[in-house]
Amino acid sequence: MPPILQRVNLSGCRKDLTDSHVQRLVRRCPELVELDLSDCTQLTEKAVNAVVEGLNKIEYLALSRCYNIPSSAYLEQSLATLQSSLSDVDINKFFFSSVARPTVGIRRTSIWGLR
Repeated sequence: MPPILQRVNLSGCRKDLTDSHVQRLVRRCPELVELDLSDCTQLTEKAVNAVVEGLNKIEYLALSRCYNIPSSAYLEQSLATLQSSLSDVDINKFFFSSVARPTVGIRRTSIWGLR
């Protein structure tokens, strides 16, 4: 891959894409701005760390349904690292994300006990 590559979509590679592939991609393509790794189920926290440490210009990173990446990769120390490395990127900037769905019916008028 050419080192000037800026956008890569590898979503759906499921069991074919591993952490070592992502690490190699990051080393070879340091100019990446967009990277979609959604549905790459073999990836772990190592892939996230490689992206955070190696891609200074990243603006878009998709990791939906990467089930082997633990939530700790996005929390506490990792979140602080992500935020300092990616200062121009908003992480969960909305108070209610797509997880909070509107409820239907009279009996369901609160979310997490709030009315």
